[in-house]
Amino acid sequence: MVSRIVRALVIIALAVYPLIVYFGLSLYSFQMIGGLLLGAFCLRLLLTWRSKGVFQQQKVLAMVGIVLIAVALLSKEQTWFKLYPLLVNLVLLAVFAVSLRSEQPMIEKFARLGRKNIPAAARPYFMKLTKLWMAFFMLNATVSAWTIFMGSIEAWTLYNGFISYVLMGCLLTGEWLYRKLSKLEQYNE
Repeated sequence: MVSRIVRALVIIALAVYPLIVYFGLSLYSFQMIGGLLLGAFCLRLLLTWRSKGVFQQQKVLAMVGIVLIAVALLSKEQTWFKLYPLLVNLVLLAVFAVSLRSEQPMIEKFARLGRKNIPAAARPYFMKLTKLWMAFFMLNATVSAWTIFMGSIEAWTLYNGFISYVLMGCLLTGEWLYRKLSKLEQYNE
């Protein structure tokens, strides 16, 4: 029970990472916010240490977060805090790209988590959808980089802490609607 609560708190903290950085830097000390984030990433690494399959990238992202926060604390430079969403998108882009050369593209792996008997005819659809997500991660990384290096902390927080999630939700909803309204409904079973 306690580990589920801790896991949920860590997931929530990392999901609202840009808000924590923004308000943390505005209201608290650099070291305090860095320590909080470092603790969250260390907990995330411990909680995902045994993860396998499609969730292995969680370990990589936790390690990336630990390194970024450690460098931020040592350098006392807030740009290191802001790099995390950019690197998340780049890691996911790489994971999805590598999956195109494996037996199953990443989206198919996710689809198989909920159902085992997906027809082989669905593979081209999953390949295209994986490429669509790659394009999303590339666009998201580009805008995230712009907010880091050209925008204000407010623009960075707004995009990485809100707009990117809305865009991701739109992509998920659009894909779900497309499957429901097309002949691909059979992949929902």
